[in-house]
Amino acid sequence: ASMAENAIVYGNRYRALNKEIDNSLYRAERYFFKGEYNDSLREAIRSINVVEPGIQDRLLAEYNKEES
Repeated sequence: ASMAENAIVYGNRYRALNKEIDNSLYRAERYFFKGEYNDSLREAIRSINVVEPGIQDRLLAEYNKEES
């Protein structure tokens, strides 16, 4: 859940750049509020990856730092 939330928050900076990113992050938020965290994370990463290829690896590295 935390990783999904962080991905959505991170992706918010790109909402104004592209309507599809905005729509995709909106879907990620809806999944999140339904408790579907895996789907939320998947959707958020897919949308951010458009402007930042490889974002999944960076988010995972950041998450692993927090867990340590």
